[in-house]
Amino acid sequence: MRTGGPRSEVCGPKSAVMRRTGMEDARCCRRRDAPGRRTNLMRTLITFGVRNPVSANVLMLCLIAGGFYAARHIVRERYPEFSIDRIAVEVVYPGAGPADVETGVCTPIETAIEGIDGIRELSSVASEGHGIVVAFLNEDAETMRVLDEIRVAVDQVDSLPAEAEEPVVREMVLRTGVVNLALSGDVPESVLRDVAREVERELRSLPGISQTAIWGVRDREILIEVKEDTLRAYALSFDEVMRAVASNSLDLPAGVLRTAREELVLRVTGRRMRASEYEDLVVLSRPDGTAVRLGQLATVRETFEDTAIESRFDGAHCAVIAVYKTPEQDTILISNAVREYAAAKQGELPPALKLSAWADGSTEIDGRVRMLLWNGLQGVALMVGALAFFMRPRVALWVMTGLPVAYAGALLVMYFTGHTINILSLFALIMVSGMIDDDAIVISESIYARSRRGEDADTATIEGVMDVAMPVVASSFTTIIAFIPLFFIVGVMGKFVREAPLVIIAALVASLVEVLLILPPHLRHHGGLAVAGAGATARSRFRRALDGAMERVIDRVYAPMYRFALAHRYAFLSGATALVLIGVGLVAGGRLPLVLLSSDDNTILRARVELPEGTPADVSRRIVSELEAGAWALNADPDLKPRRDGELVRHVYATLGAWNDFLPRRGNNLCEVKIELMPPGQRWIRDRDIVDRWRRAVGDIPEATSFVVEPDGIAPTDRPIEIRLLGPDLDDLREASERLQERLAEFSGVRSVYDDMIAGKRELQVSLRSEARMLGLTVADVATQLRQGYFGGEALRLQRDREEVQVRVRYPLDERQSLSALENIRFRTTAGTEVPFHEAVDVTWVRGPAAIRHENGMRKVEVYADLDERLANAEQILSHLTPAFLPELVAAHPGMRFRIAGQRQLVDESLRSLAVGAAIAMAGMYVMLAVTLGSYYQPLIIMSAIPIGLVGSLLGHVVMGFDLSLMSLFGMLGLAGIVVNNVLVLIDFINARLRQGATVIEAVVESGKARFTAVALTSITTVVGLIPVSLDTSGEVYSVIPMAISLGFGLTFSTVVTLVLVPAIYLAFNDVRRAGRWIFRGGAYPSPEEVEHFAARGGDVDAVAAGGMT
Repeated sequence: MRTGGPRSEVCGPKSAVMRRTGMEDARCCRRRDAPGRRTNLMRTLITFGVRNPVSANVLMLCLIAGGFYAARHIVRERYPEFSIDRIAVEVVYPGAGPADVETGVCTPIETAIEGIDGIRELSSVASEGHGIVVAFLNEDAETMRVLDEIRVAVDQVDSLPAEAEEPVVREMVLRTGVVNLALSGDVPESVLRDVAREVERELRSLPGISQTAIWGVRDREILIEVKEDTLRAYALSFDEVMRAVASNSLDLPAGVLRTAREELVLRVTGRRMRASEYEDLVVLSRPDGTAVRLGQLATVRETFEDTAIESRFDGAHCAVIAVYKTPEQDTILISNAVREYAAAKQGELPPALKLSAWADGSTEIDGRVRMLLWNGLQGVALMVGALAFFMRPRVALWVMTGLPVAYAGALLVMYFTGHTINILSLFALIMVSGMIDDDAIVISESIYARSRRGEDADTATIEGVMDVAMPVVASSFTTIIAFIPLFFIVGVMGKFVREAPLVIIAALVASLVEVLLILPPHLRHHGGLAVAGAGATARSRFRRALDGAMERVIDRVYAPMYRFALAHRYAFLSGATALVLIGVGLVAGGRLPLVLLSSDDNTILRARVELPEGTPADVSRRIVSELEAGAWALNADPDLKPRRDGELVRHVYATLGAWNDFLPRRGNNLCEVKIELMPPGQRWIRDRDIVDRWRRAVGDIPEATSFVVEPDGIAPTDRPIEIRLLGPDLDDLREASERLQERLAEFSGVRSVYDDMIAGKRELQVSLRSEARMLGLTVADVATQLRQGYFGGEALRLQRDREEVQVRVRYPLDERQSLSALENIRFRTTAGTEVPFHEAVDVTWVRGPAAIRHENGMRKVEVYADLDERLANAEQILSHLTPAFLPELVAAHPGMRFRIAGQRQLVDESLRSLAVGAAIAMAGMYVMLAVTLGSYYQPLIIMSAIPIGLVGSLLGHVVMGFDLSLMSLFGMLGLAGIVVNNVLVLIDFINARLRQGATVIEAVVESGKARFTAVALTSITTVVGLIPVSLDTSGEVYSVIPMAISLGFGLTFSTVVTLVLVPAIYLAFNDVRRAGRWIFRGGAYPSPEEVEHFAARGGDVDAVAAGGMT
């Protein structure tokens, strides 16, 4: 904005409507200096569109058509997918205990890869028969480069045990589940498995389905069981039996025979694929020509791996085929294809088998999309009503036409950048709706103000747009700047929310194009700019009555309060400062604690029970049955009656022996039951209430080491409280963990306190006697023979029907079930000598941990706690523990330290980057405003309204009963941009009036009255658009409500402040500048106008204010 010079035209008198909207004579006075100083390109484009409306219509139709095409082809999902920046190295070490896996697998791999550039943290878990090392990468690391370097480093590790399988190095990817098919029926496990494999193959052959997995069934194997007495009778060892099996079951190409006529391939075939084919295999040939065949000395049978994995669906044995998607695939399309397949396949299955679809993610997506769209349509309807009430209906219609254009632009950007339609992107579109119409309101009112002064339609349109073009562009870009920091938030949350600012910025840019190039031609040719004489129609009478009512409100209510605030500006500023301090106190005092996210209600809940290692499978089965019974009992609970007819619990899926999670686990001690509920939008019962009732129905489980009931989400799941204890000694870690759990249990609202140091199975540690060494027996002989007899020696692996089958040799079950059978074992030396078990070894009973965890090379124990969010908050609990208790706890154990992880770690990561981004955004806003206004200090006046708006957001959370979340903070960033726009309108008017020659106090006093409706209307349209989301009680969009609260309450609060407090701040700044000039330059005390470079003449502020009060 320019600061002086001759104006190119003379302002005319104000009309009542112009005074009401604030788009009056000062607008024309902004046609300052010479037209050549304006943006010529913008004027050229606007003039072309006004005089050639076809171009505007073509542009609008192209955008809308493109947006419609994009909407039909954009992938739909619940939440955006993203990489978690982790690489895993997994090694299977069959039969090994956690300590052996730690020393033999995890530690060597950690040592090999710890120095690779791009790795910020290493974590490992050594459990029975399995070790995994996870490398957490820096966010800017090149994943494929780090993956290749880890592969090379692991390949160079030559100290891994010979019995361990080859390491598998892979990028860890979160697979999004689409739908599960449960194949259930009381049929043998082999039938379930075979049919499940068939269903999986057929599903993978369908277009668009490439990711599947089977749960609840065991892998096949061929088991050869040989008794100890039989081995002794035939003077055989397990090694000899295994060699005989392996050497007599193979197919081997032997080369090529090249004759004169042709080349022939030589191939030896002898692979035995079924258990019955092994019985006639020759194990031992005698000198007399007789042979001992395998069937004579062993039992050979087809069976399944020796683990207790059992699944039930609605009470019947089952296998589950889980269908997943890749980021490029659409959840709803895949779900429809799977459901159509299941309906057709059911007719081909035997009557005893049933194929049921459950845990369908498309149902949740549909429900949430419908809820957000319904809320969005309600918000748009409220905005249209507000605009039609305050403006002419025809103008309101053209203003709202910008919404589909802006939406189309956002959808096109989403389509071409590979983003998806999900809860965050939909909410971003709803949130931006109110921002979009602000600029359209300003431009339309500017055009109509000129039209009412008698200008011809073309001139009114072109000059009306040019009058406000720069403030409109500046306001759009300040809002865009406010959302840019969301792109730079690090960690998981940064990736989670990154889609929202993209959608908002794309919609704002499309809206800016619409209001500058499409809206003006529509208003020119279809907006009724030709003003008729003072007619007496009902519409004109209503409009005049409304104008009069608004003027009376402004003159009799707002103006006196406004003048009072100006006259007592320092008292009001003190009050505003007190409000800001109250807001700070709400956060610092813990009245508004900070959480990660307010979770949405889910369709799937799960109960998990972990029992001590070594728990018999029968005990686990009993507990699973209790969990199932408790789940079905929820349907009879009168306090859980759904809003719609139907059962609350629709399906129950129970599993024993496996947790199919982000990092799968197996063991007889693992129990899990999942329940599928009526969708949240139909039941209107919160997850937490169902969780509480389920826990009560089940009751206490004394045998459990952990019992957790929670919504089932994608892993890894970070808990509200996760405290890591790191140290060299497992006993010290166990003791510290127990003390910490006791302390956590003392807090109200804390439940399910446990750690990950679960006691392992009791071990019989066998050590070789010195006497046995003298007989030629080695540790390797003892270890190998015990391992072969009890775990089983792998003779070979077969590839059969798209699955791998192991052929193993070991003792029969009756010789692996009692301690007395150990005494019957004879160890065989290389010389053929047999040494009895009790003479060869000593036995010691010990119990170790079920798993040993490392973090950056140090042993780790993690303590978890779940919370009832109605009674407890993680931030408050951790603030009690971190200052004294935790430091004292680790100080008592040399070498130990602690670290807060879980949701607190995610929040801290996000807050640090958000603080930096917010500071950059504030600086960017200041630069934008300073350049636009041509002033160093006026941007400070404008931005002073931001803290007041944030106080409104905080008070909104108190009123609505929500804790602060990261989504709340993201909403506050957007609020800052909107608040700045509203204040910019006010300051722009003051500057325009000063250029006209008004005094400072005259300009300030008139600004409030003139801009009252303009500021109020732009705020009202934004707020009413957010009301439906803010008041949603279905639970389906709970996570985004805090963002709506931040925007809605903050904008409401800041609007009041803008209309009353900002002018007072302006005068206070003027007072300070006057005093500063007098102090540093001396002379007469300067008038208010002397320090305002926009002003044309002087006057006394206080005198005019006082005069205005009389």
